[in-house]
Amino acid sequence: MQSFVYHFIGPSKPHLDRCRWQRSNPPELPFPENRQSIELINEWNDEPPTSYDIGSIFRPDLAANLLAVYPKLLVSGTWSDELTAYDERLTSLDETFSSHLVLTRFLIRLGVNARRFKLRIKEGDNGTLQLARS
Repeated sequence: MQSFVYHFIGPSKPHLDRCRWQRSNPPELPFPENRQSIELINEWNDEPPTSYDIGSIFRPDLAANLLAVYPKLLVSGTWSDELTAYDERLTSLDETFSSHLVLTRFLIRLGVNARRFKLRIKEGDNGTLQLARS
């Protein structure tokens, strides 16, 4: 153990000041380039609504940023199994693409905050919206 500390941890000590290991205020955004979330954060400041609906789910940027900044905010969105437009970063490059894969990757990108995302599901073209069970 002493050898490990001497060889690996000792040389890194001068670099500790540059490490980002504490939560900043406001916290760093998972997707800092998302303008819509930045505008909402600036508008709400420290008083967000209790819930916010992002509409149709295509990209995780907006939901991930809002959930990261506001720990008590509940974000909701609508997923349909008949997606016509999708973000290519959320889909597979091979022939296994399905709208279920998009939903799975969306939730994975939300990370630990996915538990505060309320999902509404619309199946089929004439389907009705229903809240997904958690």
